[in-house]
Amino acid sequence: MTPEKYSDYIERNQPLVEFFSRSGQWSGVEIPDIRSWINNFQDEEGKYYAVRLLKHFIFYSENDMIALLHRGLFQSFFERECLNKILQSNFTCLPSIAQAALDPEIRSSVFIPLLSANKPHESGEAITRLLVRQLQIPSSNVLFHWDFTDSILKNTKRIIIVDDNIGSGDQLENYWTSPERLPYGTFNELRNQFDLDIIYITLLAVQETCKNLNECIANLRIIACEELTSKHRVFSDDSIFWNSIAERDKALNYISQVVKERGLSLMGYADMDYAVSLHKTIPDWTLPIFWKETINWKPLIRRNNLDG
Repeated sequence: MTPEKYSDYIERNQPLVEFFSRSGQWSGVEIPDIRSWINNFQDEEGKYYAVRLLKHFIFYSENDMIALLHRGLFQSFFERECLNKILQSNFTCLPSIAQAALDPEIRSSVFIPLLSANKPHESGEAITRLLVRQLQIPSSNVLFHWDFTDSILKNTKRIIIVDDNIGSGDQLENYWTSPERLPYGTFNELRNQFDLDIIYITLLAVQETCKNLNECIANLRIIACEELTSKHRVFSDDSIFWNSIAERDKALNYISQVVKERGLSLMGYADMDYAVSLHKTIPDWTLPIFWKETINWKPLIRRNNLDG
C-alpha cells in the first residue's frame, strides 16, 4: 500500500473507532486515550496497523458482562437444573413455578470469585458486585473461599467459581490444585468431603484452553459464556485483523521492530496474542502494546491490578 492509501484508511476508520468510545461501548476508554495510543506509531504505515487493530479490538462493556454472566448462570446452568419442572408441566410452566424451582437451587449454591492470591482484587470484586446488584444473587451466598466453614458447606449443594476471563488456564489450575487455599485441602478434596458439585463459570475464554482444562481437571465443570478462537488472535493465519497473510506478515515485522525499539514485549502472557478487554480490566494475555506503560509508550487501557 502507498502512504496515501494508508492515510485514506485511517481517515475513514479512526472516526468509527472513536465512536466506540463516544457511544459508551468502550466504557472507560476516552477518545484522547485512543488518539494517544495511535500516535505511539510514528508513520502512516504504523498508524494504519494501529487503526486496523483497534477496528477489530474486542471489548466487552459492563452491559456485555452482565449479559454474559446471566447467560452463563441461568441459560447454561440453572435453567437446565430446573428443566424437569418445565418438562413435567408440558411446557406450560408458569414463570412463578419456574422461579419457585430456581430459588432453592440458587440458595443452595455458594458463589466465589477466582482469585490469584488470598486477597480480593478489582476484577474479582467486580464479578461479585454484578452477581448481587445485577443478577439479584443473595449477598449471603456470595463469599470468598476463606469464608468457608463446616456449617456453610454442610448446607451447600454446589460451589460456583465465577471469573471474568481465562487465557492460558494457569490461574485456574493453580487455584484448583493448591492445598494452601483452604483449610480442607484442595478444592477436589473439599468436594469429596462435603459431597459438593463445583462449577467454574467464566465470562470469556480461549476455546482451546477450555478444551485442555476439561481434559486435565477432573470433577470440575467448566462453562465459558463466550469463547475466542484462533481467528481472534492478532497474528494467526486466520486472523480477522488483516486482509491477507501477507499483510499479517508485514504488520508482524513492523510491530516486532517497534516493540523492540520501545522496550516492550511482543506477545502477552504464555505467548498469547489477543486484542481483548473487558470493562475496567484487560487480560495480560492481550498484546502488551495495548496495556503496557513506559516512558515512551502510552497504553490504550491501563492494567490497574496486575493480580487480576
